[in-house]
Amino acid sequence: MIITEFVLARIAEDEAAAQAALDYAPDSGLWEFDEDLEAIVARTPTGDVVTVRGGIDIEEVRIDSRHMARWSPVRALAECAAKRTIVEAFEELGKFLTQSPDSGDGVEATGVRDLFAGLMIAVKAHAEVYADHSDYRAEWRSEA
Repeated sequence: MIITEFVLARIAEDEAAAQAALDYAPDSGLWEFDEDLEAIVARTPTGDVVTVRGGIDIEEVRIDSRHMARWSPVRALAECAAKRTIVEAFEELGKFLTQSPDSGDGVEATGVRDLFAGLMIAVKAHAEVYADHSDYRAEWRSEA
C-alpha cells in the first residue's frame, strides 16, 4: 500500500462514519452546544432544533459536548473532502512529474517540484493522524 492509498482509505472510513451519523439524523446539519438547553443540538434548514445529546448537567460533560459539536457530521464530511482534494492534487502532480521526468531546471520546473514537495508534506501529515492504524508505515512520518 502506498501513502495515498492509505490516506484515501482512512478518509473513506471517516466519511462513512460521518455519513452514518448524518443519516441517523438527516435534517441535523451543523451541531452546536446550546447553553440554555444544556444539550448538543442541530438546527434544521427550517430552523427547528434537533437534540443530538441532551441531559448535560456537569461542566466536564459540557466541555466534551462543545468538542463534539465542533465535529458534527457536516464538518467531518467537509474535512474529508478537503483532505481528498489535497491527496488528489498530490497524485495528479506526481503523474505529471512521472510523465515529464526531464522537466528541466528553469524557474517553472523548480516551482512544480517545490509544489510537489509541499503536497508531500501535507499528505504525510494527513497520514500521521492515523499512525495508530495497523497499515501505517513509519517511513511516512513527516520530518517536520
